[in-house]
Amino acid sequence: LKIFATVLTVVTLLTACIYYPPDGYTEEHHTYEEACDFAMSIDSDAAVSKEYTDSISDSWSLDFREWNAVINGVDCHVTSAGDLVWNRGILGGEFPKQFYRVDTDYDYYILKSVLEEKESEWKIARMDIYARYNTDKMIFLKNPSLEERRLTEDELDAFFNEVCEIEESYRIKKLDRKLGFYLTAPSVVSDANGENKRIIIEDVAFLNIYENGKSEFFDEYNSKWDRLNSGLPIKE
Repeated sequence: LKIFATVLTVVTLLTACIYYPPDGYTEEHHTYEEACDFAMSIDSDAAVSKEYTDSISDSWSLDFREWNAVINGVDCHVTSAGDLVWNRGILGGEFPKQFYRVDTDYDYYILKSVLEEKESEWKIARMDIYARYNTDKMIFLKNPSLEERRLTEDELDAFFNEVCEIEESYRIKKLDRKLGFYLTAPSVVSDANGENKRIIIEDVAFLNIYENGKSEFFDEYNSKWDRLNSGLPIKE
């Protein structure tokens, strides 16, 4: 009886879960026709292959169905991308459910071509399936040639100018995803309870560099490195 009561309680809680997926989300994978409609909303002459590939991402074990596509002459993909929607109501936020949205990695391949044309040392940090269809609408870049140290004012100036050139070439295409750039800088970390604060040197994402301007970027970057003067221990 106890086992039956436990199962009944769990079933009751699950059936009481309420989900409010965003517009366009579906409980089953999007169809080929929907994938074509999405591609043609970007380019009326877009072509989408009827064959698809199913895969599961390492992050959150989400399902993805990808169709090869050509959008504005660029080889890319359209996908029915899995995304978690969290329940509301009883025990809200405890029982996520996978829904599907239609998306494309067209932005990634446009940016890749921009970097290749400029022969830039900046590379897209992640091109795995989860990153290409992330819901935060960001693409992060990393320059493996940059040393893990504090950059000089002249180096920061050169970095800012290069970022602006990349941003301007990318923005001409009027794409959805924004760009973020990784630089090495100190971060403050702590235990789960907020104690035992210490500093680690790691890749830090700098956002909105182009919009915010040079002085704000310089201030943000230098303030992070000034943390080394805070007296906090540095974690090796």
